[in-house]
Amino acid sequence: MRSLPFIFALGLGVFGVAACAPNDPPDEAPEPTAPASAPISKGSVAPYFVVLDGPSASQMIPHGLDPRSKTAGDITKKRVREIEAEQAAIEPQLVAHGAEVIARISRLANMVEVLVDEAGAKRIAKLHGVQRVELVPLLERSLASAVPLVGATNAWTLSPGVTGDGIRIGIIDSGIDYTHADFGGPGTIEAYQGNDTTLIEPGTFPTAKVIGGLDFVGDDYDASGAEGSATAHSDPDPLDCSTTLGEQISGGHGTHVSGIAAGQGVLADGATYAGPYNSSVDLDTFRVAPGVAPEAKLFALKIFGCHGSTAYLASALDRAADPNNDGVFDDRLDVVNGSLGTGYALGTTAVGGMMTELTSVGTLVVAAAGNDRQNFFSVGSPGTYAEVLAVAGTSDNKFFSLRVTTPTGEIAYPAAESMFSARLITYGPVSAPIVQADPPLACGPLTNAADIAGKIALIDRGTCPFVDKTANAEAAGALAVIVVDDEDQALPFAMSGDPGSSNIPALLVTLDNGTELKTLLTSGVAPAELDPADIYTGPGAELLAGFSSRGPSPIDLRMKPEIAAPGILDSAACGSGNAAVPNGGTSMASPMVAGGAALVRQAHPDLGPMEVKALLMNAAAPLSDLAGVKYGTSVVGAGRMDVAKAVKLQTTAATDLAAGEIGVSFGSIAVSNPVEVEKTFTVTNHGATASSFELTVDPTYELSGATIVVEPSSIDLEAGASAVVTMTLALDPVALGNAGPDPGTPAMQGNQEPEPRHYLNQTSGVVRLHPQVGDDLVLPYTGAVRAASSGTGTFAPTCEDDPAKATIDVEGEGAHPAPTVTVLSLAATDDADPDSETDPGAAQADLLAVGVATDRATAADGEAKVYFGLVVNGPWTTPARGPISVVKVQVDCDETSGYDFEIRTEARNPQGPFRDALIASTYNMDSDERLGRFPVNILRPDVASTYPFNSTVLVLSASFADLGLDGDDLNIKFRAQTERADTLTNGDSVNGEIDLANLPIDASPYGYEGAPIFVGDQPLVVDVAPGFGTADSPADALLLHHTNAPGQQWEVVSIARETAGALSIAGVGPADPIAAGATADVELTVTNASTTPAPNVSISGTATGGEIVAATISQGTCSSGAAIACTVEELAPGATVSVHATVQPSEGVSAVTLNASVDSELACDAPGDDVASVSIAVSEPEDDDGPPPEPRDGCDCSTQGRGEGSAWFAAFAVIGAAVARRRRSAR
Repeated sequence: MRSLPFIFALGLGVFGVAACAPNDPPDEAPEPTAPASAPISKGSVAPYFVVLDGPSASQMIPHGLDPRSKTAGDITKKRVREIEAEQAAIEPQLVAHGAEVIARISRLANMVEVLVDEAGAKRIAKLHGVQRVELVPLLERSLASAVPLVGATNAWTLSPGVTGDGIRIGIIDSGIDYTHADFGGPGTIEAYQGNDTTLIEPGTFPTAKVIGGLDFVGDDYDASGAEGSATAHSDPDPLDCSTTLGEQISGGHGTHVSGIAAGQGVLADGATYAGPYNSSVDLDTFRVAPGVAPEAKLFALKIFGCHGSTAYLASALDRAADPNNDGVFDDRLDVVNGSLGTGYALGTTAVGGMMTELTSVGTLVVAAAGNDRQNFFSVGSPGTYAEVLAVAGTSDNKFFSLRVTTPTGEIAYPAAESMFSARLITYGPVSAPIVQADPPLACGPLTNAADIAGKIALIDRGTCPFVDKTANAEAAGALAVIVVDDEDQALPFAMSGDPGSSNIPALLVTLDNGTELKTLLTSGVAPAELDPADIYTGPGAELLAGFSSRGPSPIDLRMKPEIAAPGILDSAACGSGNAAVPNGGTSMASPMVAGGAALVRQAHPDLGPMEVKALLMNAAAPLSDLAGVKYGTSVVGAGRMDVAKAVKLQTTAATDLAAGEIGVSFGSIAVSNPVEVEKTFTVTNHGATASSFELTVDPTYELSGATIVVEPSSIDLEAGASAVVTMTLALDPVALGNAGPDPGTPAMQGNQEPEPRHYLNQTSGVVRLHPQVGDDLVLPYTGAVRAASSGTGTFAPTCEDDPAKATIDVEGEGAHPAPTVTVLSLAATDDADPDSETDPGAAQADLLAVGVATDRATAADGEAKVYFGLVVNGPWTTPARGPISVVKVQVDCDETSGYDFEIRTEARNPQGPFRDALIASTYNMDSDERLGRFPVNILRPDVASTYPFNSTVLVLSASFADLGLDGDDLNIKFRAQTERADTLTNGDSVNGEIDLANLPIDASPYGYEGAPIFVGDQPLVVDVAPGFGTADSPADALLLHHTNAPGQQWEVVSIARETAGALSIAGVGPADPIAAGATADVELTVTNASTTPAPNVSISGTATGGEIVAATISQGTCSSGAAIACTVEELAPGATVSVHATVQPSEGVSAVTLNASVDSELACDAPGDDVASVSIAVSEPEDDDGPPPEPRDGCDCSTQGRGEGSAWFAAFAVIGAAVARRRRSAR
């Protein structure tokens, strides 16, 4: 870890174990393991999985062996006994560390579940034989026309009928009221109230319908301890509780869910319907309509008490694989429904492994997608595990068609039947003209009664109750009433009132439709019809339910949810004997699909659970909103379930059946250049005859720059054959640009205080497989796509004495039209965690850098803010996963023991529905009071796109006022920290101390509206504080490139004045003149007198009045000829290099001169000593009539005939200098 001059102390903690530097203050607050937001139970203990070494029983089954065979049974029974012995042996050690064992898991995992405090969990993790310890997230329960809507009644009428016969569905929930008539029970309140829920009375349970089950926890259980005991007390009776259903659904939930999946139905007289389930069934005559698979059997896995949450999902899954608990999987359940979960996929690795194992033994798990509304990544666990079929909820708006004849044709308006009037199904069709009531509000006797008699009365809403309006119309002789809404709403609603208050039908239409009717009446008579068989099927007949959670998966961007079904339904009311109760949520949609899965398993007994999942998805029907815009695949998956079609299909299309992945998920693609990404899927013919398909791509909406193609475009499959299809996503990021929300995603969220949302650009749609005969198959696809910038910062070093301002140039051509960069003072960096290379969860929690900035220089009085920039190793999907803040900062402003404030990443309203309007909230850590709130990454998403989704960088802001900072004393301690959503523990942390009044750099005077963030192509200008910006104390800037692709989103740029260079050259030649025609040696010496290396040194030289005949160098390379050209790769500080040159004068010259210079990339080189000249005198030749010179050692360089007058030149040597050229070092 690197510590900067202004950091007082740094420390790193992993999984809550602080590893402090020696100079950490002794009063530093201890670091918790569990994040402050982790959904754990109250008090000092929490549930943990203790995963042991060694395989589970299911993992011992050889690949390809039928898990229900006797051979497999012998293997698993033996392994279960071994695991029981191993767990018994380690249990005393667990108890010794303060743990209470609450469950033992052996079929699908080798682990025990314990209640223990945090310190005990850490100690247990170190025991021999313990593989790991995982905190258990607490799960909550996820909150009559739907059965035919999903095609169930059509499946019943097939030949042979498909009703779920022979299929067993496990219901993991609050139990089942098996005394209810919907499940073949006595059907009386007395039978329910007389049942002791802690034991099995003779003859009461099991029943022909509910064939088994058990209560893992007892009625008083609540894992959180808030509404009951956190300690479970199991018993053999899985009877449900009859507490009131509400927003947090309590007892009765399991009964309601069971009735939707497989209730037999209750007739109008309260009797159990015994069949047959065929075309003769009129569901409108039932008190409680049958479930989707009315002849399937039910198995109750009760893991909830009457109130609150649970930690016993693993126990239920283990029993689903072995209902009779004999260690053999020959009785494993066919389908399991889980209408439960935690939003934003806060699950565990251990449970994910159990889902894989349960699938491997042949069980299909269906789970609710969750009720956290249309917020990206809000889909919940366990629905986010790969093999689980995650279900979104729709709203089945059963409107009747009000058909009106006009001069230009017929118009059908949606009309909602009231709760108090006669039902059309019993009243019969109505055909009559529409007449406007007088007075229009009909709050008193009608003055136009004669005109109303025998007609349909049109009445305005307002002033008096609906019941009174209808009574006045009935008194005037009206056959039916149409009420016109007085508020501008998209759809009509069911008017309230006491049932049976009116003997004529009363229905409501929207204000817009009512206005059209009134216009028609002004031009004459408007004949109209109401028929109970004429169900409205236009826009709005079925819509996505507002509560339904949205994908993609926050774990890995996998397509979730994967299918949709109605989620607002009437079903069996626990403890009522034979009555129904309405309820809504994906809890109700999930059992619709579980029942559908039972029908498909009956129709295709040879197919495994993943093939069944594929058939359900491949058969799904499209859904659109009121405007006719199709819902995206991260909203409804493949579409709304059509089980009648699914049971008839003989072909599946899937990405990877073995991995549980049916739809095609491209993940996250952020690029600055065009790219093509390929995925494959497999089409398999499970039928007995050959089939052929044409393949086309049907996008949900057009997304500029993104195209999908499939190859081949047609396939022919023999019976039992498969074909692999390649799907290519071609993305042109320039064409994509900074695309806004898709047509089905509002740019703003919230009604009272709308807020701009962060969003994903997604490519979405289905591949359609068109057979020669029969219905199309669909395979959904999704992918998050984004145009990225590719900027990198470069600083051109300056040679000024004390640079107060510096400019960082941003280089690189990217595709994003508005690159966005935050500039902060670097506070700390840390080496990458080796686990990050293979563990995405570890990478998301691996802090690499922390930066700090303020806007003190630009903010108004009392409005200054501090900004913390955080960098992690691998991209998170969202930095605010429900209660988990993936990155956060704790601050101590008074230098006492412990931190005072925590700055967290969360939704603007953590309770929803503002989940995509992400903010940084400051909390008082003593009172847990939330103080100020600011957008993450400084700017709101409608100002600049900073992409907090699928990113590795984030900026959290807090006001000085909220932190109690004022005056000039701005020294704070901070702890930057991460939270792991996959383990519900804290990840890395970096502790430090910093003076906000003396940060090395300040970008706020030059950033967007006085903040340290820059939007658009522009240089990054910063002020450099005195004392920084030198080689000894550089001003290190942390640059967060929000619009770059992950992996290129941060860098550190050092701002420092370069040390003055001192590179010189000098030359020395012979002191005496040389003879004409002779040679002379010149020594050139280059010296680096600076404190930094001189890179790429070049020495050049030319001769005047002669030529260079040779040159050598003591370091580097040299060449000679007409000129000298020598190079030295690097000259160390204080080092010298010598060049030995030989020159020869030309004929008739009096001197030869060697002119030399030195150059390099040494920055800030001082001028004046970069050139040298050495001039050597040449003697005139002597007369030829003189005697020859005397021979002597070496070269005879004497001259004759010139006399003593030329001797003065022999001593001439001139060394000259010229101004040096200065170069800056490249960075």
